[in-house]
Amino acid sequence: MPRSKSPRVLYLEDDEEMAYYVPLLLGASGCEVVVARNLIEGLRLAKSKSFDLYLLDYSLPGGTGIELCRLIRIFDASTPILFYSSTTDEAVKQSAISAGAQRFISKSEPIEDLIIIMGQAIADEEGMNVSGSESHEVSSEYTSQRKLDRLVRRYNADYLFLLTRAGKGQYDCLLTAFFVLKDLYNAVMKLHEVSRLEFRVTPYSITPPASDELLTELGFARENIENIKGFLRSVQETQGREFDDLLEEELPILCGGFPSQTDIRRGGYAPH
Repeated sequence: MPRSKSPRVLYLEDDEEMAYYVPLLLGASGCEVVVARNLIEGLRLAKSKSFDLYLLDYSLPGGTGIELCRLIRIFDASTPILFYSSTTDEAVKQSAISAGAQRFISKSEPIEDLIIIMGQAIADEEGMNVSGSESHEVSSEYTSQRKLDRLVRRYNADYLFLLTRAGKGQYDCLLTAFFVLKDLYNAVMKLHEVSRLEFRVTPYSITPPASDELLTELGFARENIENIKGFLRSVQETQGREFDDLLEEELPILCGGFPSQTDIRRGGYAPH
């Protein structure tokens, strides 16, 4: 993989032998490999560090590579994701692609083929990042702006849904879902900060807590507003906890699993 900087790869693998063998060979080819042994550890690393490629096994402690792929795609829409697995189930392979992965590679393939495919995936992503020539700049910006508008609308709809649930005193799974939405809000704000896109649709602010004026404007009655304020106070008291701890302890249990790709597309990863 010829490049000026060693590509950083996050490799998810629970098998001890593979977790040693594959990074050793990838390292010899010029990669810097970080290994995670379970879904929660992999998600924590993906959210806290920068990688050029994610290499996922299908079967992982705490979930599957497909579930992790879906979660990564919530906050990282572009970094290549490849599956490297021994499964031969075609339905699993198709689900991986639908979840946002670029390729599904069998562990029976030579490691040299894996290295070549990884290099191509990274090169393709780099090419997309620098391919914004002047002749395509307006069209690209317009398309990206429309995507941001849709993302903010979905975010606002989910935020309003959470406030509605809180207003009715229905708190099951609400706190965890709020943290998922809070993470998306941070991603939306970061996207706006690093791009030339505009907020043509203004995202509702999660922090500080919603004011009486905003809640009244959204159509909530006084009793509902008091319930919402109580819920938001409980969110404030929980701010010190790590998002990954909430994810590990509560999301799979209270929500009955991780959000499906269909839910993510619809902006429906808030509880229904």
